[in-house]
Amino acid sequence: MSPQRDDIREQLSAYLDGELSQAQLGRVQDAIRGDPQLAAELEALRAVRKLLRGLPRASAPHGF
Repeated sequence: MSPQRDDIREQLSAYLDGELSQAQLGRVQDAIRGDPQLAAELEALRAVRKLLRGLPRASAPHGF
């Protein structure tokens, strides 16, 4: 895997959270459009987040 691709992979979570600058956003979107594997990783990350949101929230024990 190329260093540039690794950098994009590291930004996928920030991309989903809307935390990227305009320049970063453009680079990530271009990379996703041009790389089916990155697009698949993004969709997998979206699916995991959706599953996690569906879990009940855990409460800390009293006095924790």
